[in-house]
Amino acid sequence: MSYQYLISLSSITNIIRETCLCIWEHLFPIVLPKCNTEDFKEIENDFSNKWNFPHCVGAIDGKHINIQVILKLKVSSDNAGSEYYNYKENHSIILLVMCDANYIIRYVDIGTPGRQGDANVFKNTSYDENRMQCIENVFGILASIWRLLRKSILANVSNAIKMIQAIICLHNWLRKYDIERETDNYITIDFVDQPIAEGDIQEGSWRINVKESAFMNINCTSRRTHFLHAAHIREEFCRFFNEEGEVGWQNVQIYK
Repeated sequence: MSYQYLISLSSITNIIRETCLCIWEHLFPIVLPKCNTEDFKEIENDFSNKWNFPHCVGAIDGKHINIQVILKLKVSSDNAGSEYYNYKENHSIILLVMCDANYIIRYVDIGTPGRQGDANVFKNTSYDENRMQCIENVFGILASIWRLLRKSILANVSNAIKMIQAIICLHNWLRKYDIERETDNYITIDFVDQPIAEGDIQEGSWRINVKESAFMNINCTSRRTHFLHAAHIREEFCRFFNEEGEVGWQNVQIYK
């Protein structure tokens, strides 16, 4: 951009930083408000109708976002030192997202250092729900449409976070616009994975567009321990999906 618009690199950096900050500060309260009881009821109803999953109030997952940083001899906290050095030997920050059944992001946590694994990320947030096919679609949409996420981000940690914040806000703004007006200007039907006959999945076109991206799966760094209450909920879902919640094609998929 510096060469394209004949503006100094420092000026470009300031413009991007200030623009992203402005988008986040002004759009965040509008497109990412805190969910209330009625919101959660609506989200649960959508998951039940569209995904045959009752009592679900969000699909959640996290990804590393790789960043390229120029490390100085004396590394400052904003220049991504060992704290941001992940298990794949890259520097990264973590993006944790919870979405509803319509691919609208309802909760986001951005900027946890890449060195931390999934247990620490979830422990430091206020949500802990299941993850599903739709959350994979959300990450696919972000990487496919927002080209900044097609490769490692060349920025310091602070600026990388601001750019991702802006992307999240703009994604929700455009997605809500489509839903409210019943249009598909932002996301077409064939853009995302869709269930078809006998439980098979027709892959969305975003998978063709995104061969590589800045996203990387979070590594498990702790034992898969859980509370007894969580185990009880899991068993209740298992019973439900094998009895009154069973769909006609599920055994075909299991025993393929």
